[in-house]
This record gives sequence, C-alpha cells and structure tokens, in this order.
Amino acid sequence: MAQTWLISGPPGCGKTTWMLNTLKNHQGQRGYLRLPGISTAGLEQADDGGIDQTYLQDQITDLIDLSNTDQAPNDQEQQLNLIELTQFEPPSSSALEGVDSSVIQQLEALGLRLDRALHFGRDDDLPKDDTLEFS
Repeated sequence: MAQTWLISGPPGCGKTTWMLNTLKNHQGQRGYLRLPGISTAGLEQADDGGIDQTYLQDQITDLIDLSNTDQAPNDQEQQLNLIELTQFEPPSSSALEGVDSSVIQQLEALGLRLDRALHFGRDDDLPKDDTLEFS
C-alpha cells in the first residue's frame, strides 16, 4: 500500500528541497501534490503558479501528478506520495491529529489518505536550520 505524507511549513523553509531529496532516494513510484496553503491573519502567501511541481517533475521525470486522479495509482505497494502545504504556524497538535479538516477533505476527494504529517520547525525528522520564523 502507498504511503502518503503531508509536509507543511512556512514559505522558504525548504519543503521542496527536502521533498526532492526524499523522492530521489525512494526506490518505488513517487507522487506529488501541492495543496493551497492555510490562511493566517496578517500573513500573505504568493501563488506558486505550479513552479514547485514543475521543478520536481523536471528533476524526477516519472513523478506522478496526484492532482490528476486518472494518472494517480496511489495503491502501489512501494509508492511514496508527498503532499506539500504552505502553513505559517505549526498545527495545534502533532502528527495526524493536527491536520486541518479542510486538508483531509481535499485529500479524500482525490482518494488519498494520510499516513504521516510533518511540519518544518516542529518535527525532528525535518531540518531545523532552514526554517524561517514569521511573527
């Protein structure tokens, strides 16, 4: 069964670089999806225009676009799906319990179920030295 991970953090913290390295090191099929960020009062984020996905697809030519349900075989045994989410503030709880319900609904609509959720600046599995702080 595929593994689907949500990787969240503020703009510029290193999400795309971390995802590129993780996907390159994965031996099975690889999928990617960028979700619209969660709004935070007083903080604005730019529309990425698909640049992260374009960059990742350039570097990993067989990368599966998980936004296209016709292309997304998300039940493959060795498939790793990485979901990118811009989120300025860490979730209120760690792990899957902290994922916003709107994010869960978006993923369910695409037939995806999260197995893991990591946030830059909070989780030890992600680098801390690239994390920008917004106040």
